[in-house]
Amino acid sequence: MGFVNIDDNFPDHPKVDPLSDTAFRLHMAGICLSNRLVLDGIVPEGRVTRLVPRFRQAALNELVTAGLWRTHPEGYEI
Repeated sequence: MGFVNIDDNFPDHPKVDPLSDTAFRLHMAGICLSNRLVLDGIVPEGRVTRLVPRFRQAALNELVTAGLWRTHPEGYEI
């Protein structure tokens, strides 16, 4: 089993702190998926809606607006 190394100040980062709980969970799930599949920060388009049990487009929009995720030919880049 692999792991993701997250700084303990991560939740307080100016881009992360204002996120809703839903967007934060989506962000963390995306980081974990990309790490697990060794995708170098890419979240494939087809996996985004399956990252969290109750996916909401608003959470994805929040991550893009915050500059944490950006569109990529294969989906999104973290």
